[in-house]
Amino acid sequence: MKKIYSWAVVIVLLSLCIVACRDGYEKGKTKPYHVPYAIDRYHIPTKCTIESLEIKEETTQLLWLLKFGNEGSSESYISAVKNKELFTKIALEHGEDGSGFMTVMPLNLPPLFYGLESLQAIGIKGGEEVNLSQIVQIRYNSSEDFIHNGYKHISEVRLKEVQKSLATLTPNDYLWIPEESFLLSNRSEVEGKFDRIELRVVLKDGKVIRSDMPI
Repeated sequence: MKKIYSWAVVIVLLSLCIVACRDGYEKGKTKPYHVPYAIDRYHIPTKCTIESLEIKEETTQLLWLLKFGNEGSSESYISAVKNKELFTKIALEHGEDGSGFMTVMPLNLPPLFYGLESLQAIGIKGGEEVNLSQIVQIRYNSSEDFIHNGYKHISEVRLKEVQKSLATLTPNDYLWIPEESFLLSNRSEVEGKFDRIELRVVLKDGKVIRSDMPI
């Protein structure tokens, strides 16, 4: 009698499990899968564009949208498939060792650009140049905390907002600058004082990418 009761309990539990799993799939849930790296490729920038933006009801600041890009060739990004040794090195710099995590949904992380050495804002008046990096700030969403904290909050990736002057960016900061970010400056410090302002992006290989910041 006890055996019959035990088997009955097992059958009931299995039935509940099957129903729960079925309901899970019916609600759109998928089978968990393993993701070894949150960032599966790193792009090397070959260009950048800067667009002036308007801030409603704000007259004291200037705002620009900064976009990094590449020409799309195979040399413009680094992945585990293309160059496992280099990719693994870069991933470790970002705190990823390949052990990864389990998830049921794709992550929506901003693409990262690798190889940035420095960002400088240069004001040009006549033939003279003035470094404005101290008064021009960059603002971007960083995935650093998400990765360094062990991929917590998989279902809702929480990015950290970073804002600091170009002059105070550290080597670690350059690891986390994404495809899109914002540049800001007080209007009174630059408007009417320069013929133009140029952003200079220096890469680790010595190349320099230049783009005007409309004023």
